[in-house]
Amino acid sequence: SIMIEVALADSPPAWVNGAIAFRVELEPGASWHTCLLWRPAFGKSRPQHPPNQCHALVIGTDRDKAQRRWVDAATRFTTNDPGVTDTVRQAVEDLASMRMERHDDAAAGESPKKRRSKDAWVPAGGIPWFVSLFGRDALTVSLQTVALSSRFAQGSLRALGALQADGYDDARDMQPGKIEHEVRHGELASLHLVPHTPYYGSHESTSLYVLTAATAWRWHGDRAALDAVRPNVERALNWIDTDGDIDGDGLQEYKTRAPGGYYNQGWKDSGDAIVGRDGRISELPIALCEHQGLVVAAKRAWADVVERVYDERAAATRLRSEADALAEQIETRFWWAEEGTYYLGLDGGKKPIESVSSNPGLLLWLRAVTPERAASVATRLLADDMWTGWGIRTLSAAHPSYNPFSYQLGSVWPHDNAFAASGFRNYGFDAQACQVARGFFDAAERFAARRLPELFAGLERDNGSFPVQYLGANVPQAWASGAVVQILAALLGLDADASAGELVVRPALPEWLTEIQVERLTVGKASVDLRVQRDDDGKHNIDVSMRKGHLDVQLET
Repeated sequence: SIMIEVALADSPPAWVNGAIAFRVELEPGASWHTCLLWRPAFGKSRPQHPPNQCHALVIGTDRDKAQRRWVDAATRFTTNDPGVTDTVRQAVEDLASMRMERHDDAAAGESPKKRRSKDAWVPAGGIPWFVSLFGRDALTVSLQTVALSSRFAQGSLRALGALQADGYDDARDMQPGKIEHEVRHGELASLHLVPHTPYYGSHESTSLYVLTAATAWRWHGDRAALDAVRPNVERALNWIDTDGDIDGDGLQEYKTRAPGGYYNQGWKDSGDAIVGRDGRISELPIALCEHQGLVVAAKRAWADVVERVYDERAAATRLRSEADALAEQIETRFWWAEEGTYYLGLDGGKKPIESVSSNPGLLLWLRAVTPERAASVATRLLADDMWTGWGIRTLSAAHPSYNPFSYQLGSVWPHDNAFAASGFRNYGFDAQACQVARGFFDAAERFAARRLPELFAGLERDNGSFPVQYLGANVPQAWASGAVVQILAALLGLDADASAGELVVRPALPEWLTEIQVERLTVGKASVDLRVQRDDDGKHNIDVSMRKGHLDVQLET
């Protein structure tokens, strides 16, 4: 049976002839809202439901005011290109709208009995399909948007830390120290008919947690916030060194144990996403190239934290040594000389998965590979079979499994391209980063409201063509919106060190984007405005205006 509850209404309901009725009187320009909850009941038992979010529908509520405060306090980016500026504005508004109040208590470090924090921020995965807490997505967005606001990072770290696994449960792919992949609150989860209560079938969420904690600290500089998540980070590192390495060979592998779990546990998590040269699905356990790079970056970043903040030099030395050893394994076991890129991964027999994919682009973002091979990867990612004109494909068009309309076998994902562009900048491949940015913003211009979808088809760009949205894509989707901010931050070359009171700006603006104004950029307790310009000779100038506190702003060219 279904029970209908009037949870919220601007005028009282009445029961009239077997129907719920309202009397509505509106002045010109006024509005009226109601929210109905449909609650299924199974026999004598009723599934548990999360707190309703009906107040989110009413303009002027606490939620709306909190959203406005976040947007007004976040960094503001404007450019000489009105289209780019509009794309950024839409992305920021969408990010604010995807905040989930359900997780405020955990994100604020409070018990449910205490007053709910109005300014804790945890992003949903996307609308309409993924309005829930996804570990990988929340942490990815946190890393993408640290230059916009560190709120997502701080909120996500606390909320995910509260759900960190403390034992083994194969039915949920759960292991001690692992960070959750997804939590659901519907009737299937309440009746334990799906494993998402929460489900832990994401390998990189745990290493992303470590990397996010270290990266966020460089921007917010809040020792108390860092101390609060340090125990979670240490448990995550322990998982990486134990259960994350299934066979003890020093590599990170995943293998699904849950009957209803995900076969693939990287960001490309569709069942057919990881395929070999002949198109056959790779056997488990699988060691993806970027999972190795994530651990390299996470351990190096956390080594800096424990050395500088906690004065634990021996621990820092150990972490760096472990990261270097894994980086060496990437070079010796994953390099594909024939194609000038890295293998997608190693399969269950530790044989190379010979598919040219976008995954090695993440290795550049993570600074996990040598400069010489990074240059080769950049060239390979922008070759004709990978570059569409709108973006980099997830899989080469020359691969037998290529399908431009698929989920992850040749489609284009905005967040994937933002990480590639960031990686290009890390290694000094500025022209390549600008090429990706051009395709990225050109694609955004052709979608409604300049709102990039979760993904679009990997079709070749030609005169008169347009990017084709994937059927069923989330719009908006959190890390697609975050990618917009990440692309701009990459072009500006922003790198903060809040504890040292420093901000490095290393711009590489393209000819078509000659000015970016940055307002309210926050590093620690300082806030600054920047105006970065590119002249006709390709040289960059910067104007700095402090709003609050002191910050040593360094321009590197």
